[in-house]
Amino acid sequence: PRPAEVEIPLARYAVQVAAFKAREPAEALRARLAAAGHDAYVTEVEGSAGARFRVRIGAYTSREQAQEVAERLQAAQGLTAYVTAR
Repeated sequence: PRPAEVEIPLARYAVQVAAFKAREPAEALRARLAAAGHDAYVTEVEGSAGARFRVRIGAYTSREQAQEVAERLQAAQGLTAYVTAR
């Protein structure tokens, strides 16, 4: 017999805290957030105005979970954070 298939929820949300035109400030913020215990990372996107380096935190399965983290970041770090799709 085959083991029952377990559905693993997808981590569809992240919290974005900043976007920069250069990688250096994005990496500096990522390092600061990581040092504070957050699962922070930088993603690079190309747009009509050139590259942007987004600083994001986490991988959350629900929008509500991500929103709670965004609100805590705003209160504790003074960052403008919002929920976005991964």
